[in-house]
Amino acid sequence: MDPLPVAEAVRLFEDRARAARPGFRVTDADRATVEEIVERLDCMSLAIELAAARVRVLSPEKLLARLSQRFKLLSSGRRDQTARQATLRGAIDWSWELLQPWEQAALAQCSVFRGGFTLEAAEAVLDLESWEEAPWAMDVVQSLVDQSLVRVREPRPGCERFGLYESIREYASEKLAAAGASTAPDGRPATGPEAVRATARRHAEHYAAFGTEEHLESLNVHGGGERRRLLELEMENLEAAVDRSTAAGEAEPAAGACLAAMEVIELTGPFLAGAELAGRVLEEMPGLDAPQETRLLRRRGLLLHRAGRSEEGLRILETALARAREARS
Repeated sequence: MDPLPVAEAVRLFEDRARAARPGFRVTDADRATVEEIVERLDCMSLAIELAAARVRVLSPEKLLARLSQRFKLLSSGRRDQTARQATLRGAIDWSWELLQPWEQAALAQCSVFRGGFTLEAAEAVLDLESWEEAPWAMDVVQSLVDQSLVRVREPRPGCERFGLYESIREYASEKLAAAGASTAPDGRPATGPEAVRATARRHAEHYAAFGTEEHLESLNVHGGGERRRLLELEMENLEAAVDRSTAAGEAEPAAGACLAAMEVIELTGPFLAGAELAGRVLEEMPGLDAPQETRLLRRRGLLLHRAGRSEEGLRILETALARAREARS
């Protein structure tokens, strides 16, 4: 499942599309659309071939619009092919069945990450304790990399991040939610609704730690610049942690992840979207403790001011000051 270079992936798409619809070619007008299609398919050969076959009945624009249902879309429907050859799901099913049970559980749990993850995050979030023979999370991740189910990239020198191809992430997410997709030695399901909640909770707690006073203060001392740059890479995970924690009614991780996200947004924007994120946590999490509420109010007020809504921002800053005084009295 190793990806092709984008240019080669586009050529493969064009070749297979021409076989399905003679005369087809990638024009300047639709090249960007085809590039987005192959990138959304992680430049995986099988997925591209299956998608290109749909050009018989779909334009590239309509094909792109249907990629949210990729497993239905990327099925050839031909009876002369095995399941593995005929569908993207079949190919991933085949790889899934070759995994050890703890590798299946780890891959399913990896689906909670967004925008990649570090080895430290994997060690904090993956729970493989049901299997006494399971190796360290580090070794399991390495095994998934070796089997081309997890990829490695280096966005900055010395900064190694892991991630799932989008098709595999969608598949792994379905497995995490399916009771019995992976089973522990004692017969209990290692996947299912409770596994989804527990994995999401560990994910949120890990990323909420970036919003503690101690960590945020460390961004302003020696080495803080590099820690801040690494925090920027976690924005998708931070936002996912906020979303899941607010949905679950868990105030502390929601606030922690939100405060970490605010630290990035204050430098990069968009300021109004950041203020709205903080506002959502403040409105939906009535169980916030006073220090967290005060810090969120202050951050929200500053972001509104920077977004050009100075009067509203000032009112919120005054509220934050009043709450701080109440807490000290």
